[in-house]
Amino acid sequence: MGKTHLNMGIIHDAMASIHNQFLTLFRHLDLKKLNVKNTLNKTQTKNYNMEKHYKKLSLPFLVKGIVTGVLFMLSSSARAQLSGSYTINSGAASSATNYTSWGALASALNTSGVSGAVNVTVITNETATSEIVFNAISGVSATKTININGNAKVLGSSSLYEAITLNGTDYLTLRDLTIQKTGTGTVQTGIRLTGAADYNTLSGLTIEFTAQTSGSTAGGAYIAFASSQTSLVTTSTTQNGSFNTVRGCLFRTTNAASPGPTYGIIDQQSTSAYTSTANNNTFQQNTIRNFFFYAIYNRYTNGEQFINNDISRLAANSSSPISTTVYGVFTYYTYGTNRSTVYRGNNFHDMPYAGASASSTTNYINTYYTFFGWYLYGTSSLPVVFDGNTTRLVDAYTQFFHTYL
Repeated sequence: MGKTHLNMGIIHDAMASIHNQFLTLFRHLDLKKLNVKNTLNKTQTKNYNMEKHYKKLSLPFLVKGIVTGVLFMLSSSARAQLSGSYTINSGAASSATNYTSWGALASALNTSGVSGAVNVTVITNETATSEIVFNAISGVSATKTININGNAKVLGSSSLYEAITLNGTDYLTLRDLTIQKTGTGTVQTGIRLTGAADYNTLSGLTIEFTAQTSGSTAGGAYIAFASSQTSLVTTSTTQNGSFNTVRGCLFRTTNAASPGPTYGIIDQQSTSAYTSTANNNTFQQNTIRNFFFYAIYNRYTNGEQFINNDISRLAANSSSPISTTVYGVFTYYTYGTNRSTVYRGNNFHDMPYAGASASSTTNYINTYYTFFGWYLYGTSSLPVVFDGNTTRLVDAYTQFFHTYL
């Protein structure tokens, strides 16, 4: 965190405030409760000046109060808001500008907030056993942003659910980091945005699943906008995140015969606000190389755009499980308040795996949809756009649909 600076003027004011509060307290205390021996007669008692006794009685309390106040000020200063340059480096000691883990950085930001732009450079790889959670961070704005440069380092995660959670986090950029989900479970997720996480950018990330061996039609994702970590399709009346950008990322599996997560990307927003409130999230130039059921799942959203993404199962092989029904894009209940919902220039190819045969009935696709849409709403000026998308080298045993509305 930032260096500790004591403002003596503030401490003086705090001490004066404590003094005045004790003076008020003693003016109202019952003398009998204090066991004050008083030999004054009844007439004198009426005019008794409590302040004289206060000077003797309050001293121990006042000293204790002042010490408490100073310690509070020191504690507050030690939790000063972040601003400037920092590192995550487990090979160096914790200091005013270095955090030894991702969790320590997240805790500092969540607790202290920011007073200016924050730039963090990752120096060392890390393996985490629980989610790294960034919450709503006080002080952030369009100019007081948080920029985390992954610096081509690796964050390994064996957590049951997501590796990183953005829970109400705004104005955070995460770039050039490899996130490895190392568990075998089907509910693993790379990054989950929830609780109105807005104006964030995920750029140049690699998110890879390294050990998953079984598939599920109700599991995890590389990127999820979801209110629940245990069931990504659980609906809510709250927004999960708006005005975010996911750009130039690689999503893949690395172990042999991996089925991939249920979803490549799942974007689900408020069931009560999607008809009128813009989300305007953008997913552009990303590469998805393996998934089990849906490459893109877009539901209860407003103004989302998916542009020039490359979607395949090139990381799969003939031993990789896959759902017998597969969706390139599944979209349901979408609107466009101030910009169109757009699917443009996306390339869907090599499914269920490169070189697959349409006659195969092992790890095969029975029914395939490049684009499956229900209840999609646009206007003459802001239409739903499905343009320039290609489908090639996709084999389906029974049914194949490029567009199904």
